[in-house]
Amino acid sequence: MRSSLRYRFLRLLLLSVALIVFIAACDNPTSSDSNGGGSGGGSGSEEDSSNGSNGDGSNGDGSNGDGSNGDGSNGDGSNGDGSNGDGSNGDGSSGGSGHVLETVEVTVPGVSGLSWNSVTYGDGMFVAVTGGQNNSVITSTDGVNWTTRQAAADESWHSVTYGDGKFVAVGQHSIRTNIVMTSSDGIDWTLQTAVASLWNSITYGDGKFVAVSGGTNRVMTSSDGINWEAREAAEPNFWNSVTYGDGKFVAVSGGGTNRVMTSPDGENWTAREAAEQETWRYVTYGDGKFVALAEDTNRIMTSPDGENWTARETTEKQNSWTSVTYGDGLFVAVGSANWDPVQDAYEVMTSPDGIAWTWQDLRAPTSFFSWSSVTYGDGKFVAVGSVGSDDKVMYAEWDP
Repeated sequence: MRSSLRYRFLRLLLLSVALIVFIAACDNPTSSDSNGGGSGGGSGSEEDSSNGSNGDGSNGDGSNGDGSNGDGSNGDGSNGDGSNGDGSNGDGSSGGSGHVLETVEVTVPGVSGLSWNSVTYGDGMFVAVTGGQNNSVITSTDGVNWTTRQAAADESWHSVTYGDGKFVAVGQHSIRTNIVMTSSDGIDWTLQTAVASLWNSITYGDGKFVAVSGGTNRVMTSSDGINWEAREAAEPNFWNSVTYGDGKFVAVSGGGTNRVMTSPDGENWTAREAAEQETWRYVTYGDGKFVALAEDTNRIMTSPDGENWTARETTEKQNSWTSVTYGDGLFVAVGSANWDPVQDAYEVMTSPDGIAWTWQDLRAPTSFFSWSSVTYGDGKFVAVGSVGSDDKVMYAEWDP
């Protein structure tokens, strides 16, 4: 009798333990991802951009939202460095950095039919320039509300930068020399005499302005934006873009044998070999490296010093990339798609390191087809467009 009672008691005890274990398992189901897709997680198959706003996996990876290819432990992919963690084509479709921009498009009042060529930021002001009409400058303190301004002359203003307390814009003309204008506030502009050429790009660094060209005089420098001196380029190429970083100026070209040149002072230049013989359109500096974009390809090249370059492949889509900038831990590139119904929405891509890039789908907020220039300031990226029925500006606020 006692044995029978002891047996029943033990069996009841075992059943009670099994019931407790079962209830605990129901309350805490096993997850396929130990990190839950990031601290804010969510495993939906099509998480929206709000779940990638932190860009590093802390709230999901942005692309799939499930953390399976970027679960927050490394923040940028299974390898932790972005080199392979963003998908085989580097487009973020199978993981990636998760840097998703919420873009908003605004129309510029008072102007129409202009091609905005360049935008910059300085002293609390966004300034964009174009050419062909008297109102060929627009300004904004927030990147959203814009005001038209009168340029110093009806020239084709191609590039603008800020430095030494002033905005400086350069234009393109093979004969006329009045192709530089300066402004202390971006509103009132003064025409300056410079070297006649097709000036494509201007930057500021180390106390001087440096412009590059595709014409006869291919480099010019100025300490104040007013008095200019011609310099000899390393090679007679069509130099498309120039930037400054890490104590040196770096320019890129779309042709020639050596399509990169560097200078410690903007005056003496040395030719460098590009990673590939592409039409290099734009170069910028950020995150301890130089990043250059190629036109009409999916190629990018990066360099830690401007001298030794490594080719990168962004995606299998091929856009005409026109501009790239860096701000607050993020590279942003803009361009124009190839008038393809699938590709037309993809005119922006982002990267935390200049190596692994994520496409930004603009199909919902925009029907614009081409963006010419992008800059960063006051916590947001601002891009200006070059074609379309309306004159457009796009801005995206970025919160890492």
